[in-house]
Amino acid sequence: MPTDESLATSVLIPSTHLETVGLTGSVYDKREVFKESKEQISVIDSIHSCAWDNELEEWYKYLRFFYSYDGNGNATQVSALYLLPENNEWVNYINYHYTLDEQGNRVEELNQGWDTASSSWVNTYRHLFAYDESGNLLEEVAYAWAVADNNWKESYKFMYTYDDAGNMLSQISYGWDIDQAYWKVSVKYTSTYNDDGQLMEKYFLVWNSTSEEWNNSQRFIYTYNEEGLMSNYVCYSWNNSVNNWVNLYKYEYAYGIEDVTTRYAWNADTEDWVAVTIINYSFNENGDMISALYKKWNTQLNDWGYSNRFDYFWSDIEGVEDKDVSEAVIVFPNPARGTIYIKGNNYLKSPVQFKIFNLNGQLVYSNTLNSFNTEFSIILPQLPADLYLLQVIGKDFLKVKKIIIQ
Repeated sequence: MPTDESLATSVLIPSTHLETVGLTGSVYDKREVFKESKEQISVIDSIHSCAWDNELEEWYKYLRFFYSYDGNGNATQVSALYLLPENNEWVNYINYHYTLDEQGNRVEELNQGWDTASSSWVNTYRHLFAYDESGNLLEEVAYAWAVADNNWKESYKFMYTYDDAGNMLSQISYGWDIDQAYWKVSVKYTSTYNDDGQLMEKYFLVWNSTSEEWNNSQRFIYTYNEEGLMSNYVCYSWNNSVNNWVNLYKYEYAYGIEDVTTRYAWNADTEDWVAVTIINYSFNENGDMISALYKKWNTQLNDWGYSNRFDYFWSDIEGVEDKDVSEAVIVFPNPARGTIYIKGNNYLKSPVQFKIFNLNGQLVYSNTLNSFNTEFSIILPQLPADLYLLQVIGKDFLKVKKIIIQ
């Protein structure tokens, strides 16, 4: 399975597995519309990962993430499938389960992987989170599942500090020392901000256990445009030979109808920046990202070539207190296997027509009920595991629901 490029931000994916599916350094989380103050009007349904086949000159899908939420729009589960190329079948890959407190903070995360031998989910990691009274994350502790002991074992942890405005000042990482049974400090990030709360500088430091001091490793400098959006950041690496910072890589951000991120690497021979990756982002009318297209520089062709593409599917948040037609249809379970149930209320008048389409727009199921008694079950045909669109059509009524078939 191809290695993922960064895939989403913490807006989409919890920070605990951004290394798997995060748009690290992307333009997406630099946009004004994605600040925490933005009113949430939609949630992500699924993310579909594609890679470019240079020989066939076409895209092929290989990884998909599906999301489940509670009534407040908080993610409670993320499930991933990957495609087996030998039989073109989607199979289980990983699962993330989240437990939230009354304030909506994630207090526990359970990571599981699919075991093909036993055809079951097996534990991999467990994360516990602690917060201060303002909701700032203070500590994250990760435990790895020990199969031999059938128990959780300490693995690593992060500890955070903040200023009075809630800006993160430091993140310190620890690893568990099995022999001496204690948390061993490893690396640290420190950050500084301007008066507007914009991140200006960040240092990545590595703990030297011999000298018992922090050593420089990387430095990040951030700049912003007139609208207050990040325009670029530069990463420097500490060079012990010259005892100074040297250029390593940088990102530049351009905003418009289609936002663009360009990644550059420093060429020490020519002493110049060389563009290596371009990412084009597309957004819907709500400001939600609907695609991210990666292109890399092909030295053989001396031109840009496709690399990866990520497609995002969203649903509007339906207020739990609203009494409008958006509540006329409830579909469960979702994700589903074999059978789904559709519950309607008084807004849904007979006759009612049900249609299911795949993402290519092909009709895969259709049925009409002349008498609808608030609940109906659909025995699903043999369909590949995927995201589908369910249309519920009544008199002066049309509702589209996204359903996941496993």
